[in-house]
Amino acid sequence: MNKRVKILSSIFVALFAIALIVYFIYPLTVDVVHKVTEKEITYDVFPFPPDSFFKKYLFPLKVSSFSNTFGKPNDTYVDDNEGCPIGQLHTWSLQDKNMVILVLGDNYESKINYEADCRLYAIRKYNVEMPSAFDGIWGVKLGDSDAVIKSKLDELIKNDASLHLTQDSNGSPVHGHLIGQGMKHQYVLSKDNVYLFFLVGESGNLEVIMFTTFDVRAAC
Repeated sequence: MNKRVKILSSIFVALFAIALIVYFIYPLTVDVVHKVTEKEITYDVFPFPPDSFFKKYLFPLKVSSFSNTFGKPNDTYVDDNEGCPIGQLHTWSLQDKNMVILVLGDNYESKINYEADCRLYAIRKYNVEMPSAFDGIWGVKLGDSDAVIKSKLDELIKNDASLHLTQDSNGSPVHGHLIGQGMKHQYVLSKDNVYLFFLVGESGNLEVIMFTTFDVRAAC
């Protein structure tokens, strides 16, 4: 009987010791891991010029990062698709600059939330026939021909082997909101899970540039 009591006592002491370790040590470990992970994450992976739109609006962002500058959006699409919701898509139509900014908020409720995180935004022209104040990136501008886009991006990756460039026609629910069904194909520039999509329309010209921290093609 005494032997059995000693075994049970030993087990109790061991369990108590484990509980203390979990209670005191684990939170500290999680905090350290969180801080290290947070420090390691960077979205500044592309060689954006200092004055570029994408450098100014570099992730991490919130929807308010845009509303604080451009005011209340002209429209907000609240997705009620229970199977594959995209979130809340906010649209600023800047007619005087002939540009449209589309910002996807990570909020899946019916109430509009400007403080939601943003992991994707895109830019297109308001009027495709007119020039835009948006100056594009690396010499690639909205309305450029397919050949010009490819040439400029090829030149970019030639000078930076860490960048990865692909071409495909794989869309997503988000693509449908940005360019409808009129995408001919897209060029996708990526590095460290950060992406720039150059959406070419059926006309053969660049219609949308999309910046995101995830591969939207894999969504749903």
